[in-house]
Amino acid sequence: MWELRFEITSEKWAILEVLLSKLEPAAITTAYGDKDLFDSKSSAAQISHWEKFEVLVLFKDVKQVDLACSFLVKVEGIPGSLRKRKIREDVDWNLEWRKNWTPITLSSGLHISPSWLPIPAHAANAVRLDPGQAFGTGTHETTKLCLNYLDSFGLLERLKMIDYGCGSGILSLVAAALGCKQIIATDNDPQALEITKKNTTINCQQKIITVDAPENITREKCDLLVANILLDALLSLRDVFSKMVRKNGFLVLSGVMTPQIETLVSTYDSEFAKQKVKILNDWCMLVFTKR
Repeated sequence: MWELRFEITSEKWAILEVLLSKLEPAAITTAYGDKDLFDSKSSAAQISHWEKFEVLVLFKDVKQVDLACSFLVKVEGIPGSLRKRKIREDVDWNLEWRKNWTPITLSSGLHISPSWLPIPAHAANAVRLDPGQAFGTGTHETTKLCLNYLDSFGLLERLKMIDYGCGSGILSLVAAALGCKQIIATDNDPQALEITKKNTTINCQQKIITVDAPENITREKCDLLVANILLDALLSLRDVFSKMVRKNGFLVLSGVMTPQIETLVSTYDSEFAKQKVKILNDWCMLVFTKR
């Protein structure tokens, strides 16, 4: 097995991810997401911003990794961070990353557990999760902020919710477990939709959670919309969210850092009133209400 690591901006990564996928790697993941799944010694805190993050790609064949290197060295900004190394052959990497993921228990007592671990006897309510390659195990600051917000909301059973950029479906599953009766989970990544569907089935929430692509839900209205995604995406989705969120409804935006708060607020100010900002290790969640 061979490993490639490099740093890239989100703008360039959107194209490179497609190109690398055509080489059929064993796995692709980012070291700045919930965790660096393949090397626990790497610190996600070393990366200062979502717009620049580290990518890790695993290849089974040295010819594949050499081919990947041949075009990565031509991409501006990559050569200085590009690293190639041969890694152990006796490790099952699909299982290795699971060792570093521990369950979460929210203030309400809701237990969020990997699907391969037993639910503790003391857990009154639980969500089982298998994120696959989708973002969302609950360990990243932006996800924690959203989880805690949902956990403290108190009136979810009265609201219709849209989880925009659902990833693994963790926020939808937690909202359903906390009493929300109508949820739409959407993501522009088809793999994320499949993983969310799988997790919805694992938790027997198919009647509560509808999983669909963004282009199929443009006419939907909701009382609460949660989006834990990148700043550029949040800025571009303002008009979409404005049409979806009912008057006086709640909009929860996460996935940004403290220097980006002003930009996000000024972009949404004409349609949404800022209610609160929560910060965890320089990561932010902003709560708005629809004007």
